[in-house]
Amino acid sequence: MLNFDYKKLCDEINDLKNMYPFLEVTCEGKSINNRCIFCITFGNGDKEVLINGAHHGLEWITSPLLTQFLRDCCDSYTQGKRYKGYDMREIYNNIKLYIMPMINPDGVDIVINQGKRWQANARGVDLNHNYNARWDLAQKLERENGIVGPRWSRYGGPAPESEPETRAVTDFVRQHNIQRLIALHTQGEEIYYSFEGLEPPQSLSIALQMAAKSGYTVSRPESLASYGGCKDWFISEYRRPGFTIEAGRGTNPLPIEMFDEIYQKLSAILLVGIDM
Repeated sequence: MLNFDYKKLCDEINDLKNMYPFLEVTCEGKSINNRCIFCITFGNGDKEVLINGAHHGLEWITSPLLTQFLRDCCDSYTQGKRYKGYDMREIYNNIKLYIMPMINPDGVDIVINQGKRWQANARGVDLNHNYNARWDLAQKLERENGIVGPRWSRYGGPAPESEPETRAVTDFVRQHNIQRLIALHTQGEEIYYSFEGLEPPQSLSIALQMAAKSGYTVSRPESLASYGGCKDWFISEYRRPGFTIEAGRGTNPLPIEMFDEIYQKLSAILLVGIDM
């Protein structure tokens, strides 16, 4: 699991598909450097949930966290066992879970294989500032902070959805009936559920359940982190529950030695998120 880059992700997806042939794997778009943005589907129910990870290169640990979660769901489903109290066969029959484990494969490659401190995609756009959710205000705040062009982090691009990685997510959502979205990031052990009061009433209740299961804090983003994000766009566009989960604590990139500790709390959050 050490240095979980795009190649490792491809190997992991192949292994998952071989072990659990009921999984569906699709390529929902290509990155700047022509890497697939994969989506793995678990379940055949009517309620559709999307979880994505690794919008940011330094946050690559979110990708193996998601593939491990998928593996545990599949194990419990095939064995007919409960997973942390949840009946995975019931969940499989009630929901369709989509996992996009690595939205920014080029950024992950830059961090892992080039050794750079890098959050953005290959052309210096921060994907989680590139969504059309008060993007104009985000751009204004960027300029006030001296961010005026491509860089390692925080530049939201020349226009909303200018980047193919962002469009892979938004196109996917528009083509499906996603009723709940979770965007996984690191770090801080925080749960963000709101965007300008546009979230539905049940969002806070779900976030509080996530917090109760994990010990995470329910929070609201501030300043540059307040606009242009994936869950912000989903909430503003659909008025449905969307969440950003800041997994773990420390300095990005979080070390792989923290994986088990992070996963124990995160898996509890994700189970709340998919239990519809």
